[in-house]
Amino acid sequence: MQPTVSLAQRKGVVTLLLVLPLFFFVIFQRLPLFTSFTGDNLLTELLQYYTSTLAGLLGVIIALLTRHGLGLSQNGRSVLLTYGFLTLASLLLISSLGVPYLLLTNMLHPAFVWSLFMSIPASSIYFVAAGMRWTAVAEKRLLAWRWPLLGLNLLLFLLYIGFVFRFAAQLAHAAQTAPQLLFLIAVLGVGLLIWAAWRSDQIRKQENNSTERNLAITFILLAQAEIYLTFGAPNSANWLLFQLLLLGALLVTLLPLLRHAIQYQREKRQRSELTQLIVHDLKSPLTIVISGLDLMRRGSMGEINPMQDRLLTNLEHCGDEILGLVNDMLDVERLEEGAMPLHKSMTDLGLILREQVAELQILAHKHQQQLQVFAPEMLPPVLVDPVLLRRVIHNLLANALKLTPDQGHIEVRSAVEGEQLQIIIADSGPGVPAADRQRIFDKFAQLNTKTRRGKGLGLTFCKMAVEVHGGLLTVEDSPLGGALFRLALPLDGVAQSTESHVRPLFYRLIWGK
Repeated sequence: MQPTVSLAQRKGVVTLLLVLPLFFFVIFQRLPLFTSFTGDNLLTELLQYYTSTLAGLLGVIIALLTRHGLGLSQNGRSVLLTYGFLTLASLLLISSLGVPYLLLTNMLHPAFVWSLFMSIPASSIYFVAAGMRWTAVAEKRLLAWRWPLLGLNLLLFLLYIGFVFRFAAQLAHAAQTAPQLLFLIAVLGVGLLIWAAWRSDQIRKQENNSTERNLAITFILLAQAEIYLTFGAPNSANWLLFQLLLLGALLVTLLPLLRHAIQYQREKRQRSELTQLIVHDLKSPLTIVISGLDLMRRGSMGEINPMQDRLLTNLEHCGDEILGLVNDMLDVERLEEGAMPLHKSMTDLGLILREQVAELQILAHKHQQQLQVFAPEMLPPVLVDPVLLRRVIHNLLANALKLTPDQGHIEVRSAVEGEQLQIIIADSGPGVPAADRQRIFDKFAQLNTKTRRGKGLGLTFCKMAVEVHGGLLTVEDSPLGGALFRLALPLDGVAQSTESHVRPLFYRLIWGK
């Protein structure tokens, strides 16, 4: 697939993909040699059956690989792309059943014909939705409800099957007497696919993701396939080219997805092995070193002078940071695998917030920073793991103090907003560019900024720990001039995890959990 990717990077290739198939479309429509290319014979029907079946199976495989193959984190785009390819695959598989039905009954049921015509336009709706810019709250809701939405899509699919079989005669009559309806649906589908291709190309430029380019080419080829299917002359060579374009569109995306999915699994296994190596080989001796430094600093091994005390304090602090990184690596691994044990209880986060602010005031005074907390005395309790949330708040506060310059400001606020308890930590540091506000929570994200914000695993751990409680952690511009981290947790008394530990097998195949 690499040659295709490299060709797609050259100027004029996209134009060629648009113009060349349309050129053949006109040729095959007009020349007598191609207008009777196919006939009503068994070979044609079998070719239709095998092509639609193969395309449907390819669509299912692409849906299973969309998230990891595109290098996407679990976000709204990956969910909607999965829905789109599942819709395309389902309708193509239904249409392929028309051939056995035709051979058995010597008649072609309109339900199978409409499924073929509707497969590309219906899936284009999801592809367009995947290209839209979703707010953090809307995306969070989509992720939380993706399992019920998958069930809703299945229900709509079953209702569609019942509808086309129930009103088969009316649909057949409509296709014959009002072909403009099919043309209108096709034009709408083509327009949506062209927009989806443009958005994929924009995302490719922003994220430097080569697979998004292949996805854009897939959308263009699907749009052309719809033109061949709807506007092509019956029994012409355009029917054969429709099959080729359909398979080609899916293969253009499938092959790089397979390559990236295999690479993702290999890297995931290597990261897991590296994490276990670090945890087991570094954590124990590092703990011993920190304990030894603490004993020396306390004078258990003899008196020390002030200079030695400062040196030992700095060494102990550096050791604690390394130990924290090791713990973050272990906890992120557990959270990804759904193996992090949660010990939930009704917790007063306002008390934890004030404790952490008081603990870090010494560090703020050292750098002449103003660390202020604005929180009501009484906050409603939430059902969380207090140890985990204490670490999250500590990490966010420590991150703000580290990146705020001397004599800077850090403000901490908490309040109830609707059905959520929100904790806001704002600083006057360098801030986070809008283009990096999603990537900042990725593991070891390297941002296009001179700051150290986002590097490491601290923010990754914070986001995953909040989400496992059914909450949301986002970053935005701060009124103080830096970054503002907003932590929101549900107040319903039963904080639901966004990930269940037990899911059906096909659900875990689709979502990777």
